[in-house]
Amino acid sequence: MNFISNSYPEYTKKQLLESIFSIENDFSIKERNEIIRKFYKALNFAEDKHKEQFRDSWEAYIEHLKRTLHNIFSLLNSCVPREYIGDLIVAAILHDVIEDTKITKEELEEKFWTNVAKIVEYISKDNVDLYNWDRIERNKVYHEKLHDLNNFKWLDWETIILRHLAIIIKAADRIDNLTTMWSWSIKKMIIKIKETVDNILPIYHKIHNKKIINELDIAIKIAENHVELKSNNNCEECEKDCDTKKIM
Repeated sequence: MNFISNSYPEYTKKQLLESIFSIENDFSIKERNEIIRKFYKALNFAEDKHKEQFRDSWEAYIEHLKRTLHNIFSLLNSCVPREYIGDLIVAAILHDVIEDTKITKEELEEKFWTNVAKIVEYISKDNVDLYNWDRIERNKVYHEKLHDLNNFKWLDWETIILRHLAIIIKAADRIDNLTTMWSWSIKKMIIKIKETVDNILPIYHKIHNKKIINELDIAIKIAENHVELKSNNNCEECEKDCDTKKIM
């Protein structure tokens, strides 16, 4: 897929539901209706809370959340227990709501349910003001927090599952970020690529998830291609500018 563009895939609600039901084809009517209800509740909530947010390309932020959900179902190499499908879907759609809006974990738990709030909190950065506005320190703590999600020792089965779902959502989120960064500055692109290689990719090597590792490797290559093409374009613009000044 070619992501060298300011126009990225936009999935309809119907397409997203088709992706969800592609992982299981034997849901009962009651189960399907419950999943659909949770899907629409989460999407409507996210559309409201992120309605004034846009990405660098001026794309509505909700499109990133929808692509993250869509990405998840190409990353699953084993079935998620049926009773946790709703948690995965809702948490994927809401994965940025604690970090990027005024919604708290407690409010999210009250609006939805405990498992969703836990998953979203697992992959949310703390407010930078808690670190005296030191983003480097905040990010360091965040990366340690992500790596700790792989520590399953002495944990109950449900917590292990929720942590695993959080790890999957983080990968789907990062893949979308890496493959839709054409509007970013070159510096921001390079920082995101380096962060992925140094701090995100090792998470999946540790748990030997070859499918996610492969998808992240592809996304990194796409991002590196973005950097190379944009650097070349900037050089051409500089040359044009220099030629114009010479003529003047």
